[in-house]
Amino acid sequence: MSVGSNLDVLLVEDNPGDARLVVESLRTAAEGSFQVHHANCLNQAVERLGQMLFDVILVDLNLPDANGLEAVELLIGLSPTAAVLVLSGNEDEGLAIMALHSGAQDFLIKGLAASENLSRSIRFACERKFQRNKLAHLARIDAVTGLPNRMQFDEYLPKTLSRMERSGGTCALFYLDLNNFKPINDTMGHQAGDVLLRGVGERLSACMRRGDMVSRIGGDEFALILEGITGARGAVAAANKIGATLTKPFMLGG
Repeated sequence: MSVGSNLDVLLVEDNPGDARLVVESLRTAAEGSFQVHHANCLNQAVERLGQMLFDVILVDLNLPDANGLEAVELLIGLSPTAAVLVLSGNEDEGLAIMALHSGAQDFLIKGLAASENLSRSIRFACERKFQRNKLAHLARIDAVTGLPNRMQFDEYLPKTLSRMERSGGTCALFYLDLNNFKPINDTMGHQAGDVLLRGVGERLSACMRRGDMVSRIGGDEFALILEGITGARGAVAAANKIGATLTKPFMLGG
């Protein structure tokens, strides 16, 4: 999600009067434009989320098929990049804190939600969510190569194994360590070492298929996950391909 001038908003509200107030408030907002899509229950909201992506979700805490923070947690799980704001007629500070701890970006009282402050609150919430998503992404990316780092690899591997177990498929796991990497850093400097690491990452990525994972898990170590590999013969063929692409010389400073 990027914070642009036009935002798609999913309003989850079963009270027609409250829904009209929110829609009218956003229709007349000065801060950009809002395309509001209305769902009058949680099940309908889930259906809408399966049809398109939303920048913002405004959700009432009292829905006919959900109560309290249940809806908030479910919607965040289904749309993790969207900024979720809670609408409530209950000025309960404890409830507001619980909503924020559940992942909501803001807690708005319905009387205030119908005011000119609503659009500004949405904009601020979107900016906070955008920055949080950006930091979360950077935390899972290796700064030198731009590849997934160990954190992302550790998340991805068990999910892949579980998926293979359910589907009856197979995958191959490769661990790759660069021999004599330390002398390059010592003699040519860490900048040259970083160039080499990026080059290795680029070559590995280029010889993989879409859906394969190439990650730098630390130092001069890389890990690869290849799905759909058929037996040991397929793994050996993939290993030979990887070896061949890394055998060619790397040029560092001439």
